Amino acid sequence: MKPTEKEIKRIWKDGSFQLVQSSKKKVGYVKGPISLAWIQAAAQLPGKALHIAVACSYFSGLTRSKEVRLSNFAAKAFGIEKDAKLRGLKHLEERGLVDCIRRPGRSVVVRLKGNQVRLDTKYAPSSTN
Repeated sequence: MKPTEKEIKRIWKDGSFQLVQSSKKKVGYVKGPISLAWIQAAAQLPGKALHIAVACSYFSGLTRSKEVRLSNFAAKAFGIEKDAKLRGLKHLEERGLVDCIRRPGRSVVVRLKGNQVRLDTKYAPSSTN
């Protein structure tokens, strides 16, 4: 097993912190349920909006909260640069999928809104068989 596949923990041992590899493989997942309409609406937006939506959903499941703090460091783990994060959040906010709380010098706080989503009709899947 590669070292990158194992979780590395920082533990207090013998009066100092030491890095220790766990024998368990760390696997992340996005906790559901996530509204399909919400994901489809995010997928219709330009740029990294879908990536940001998935990242916010992941951190929401991790913290068990609809409000998540999306730092530049956390976004980078999903392949999202700072400027793309700001543009994507703007698109998600304009579409009504999230609310953002911005404060100077702080990471943006994103509040997920999943119940009020309506698909654009030109992208909605047809219901006829």
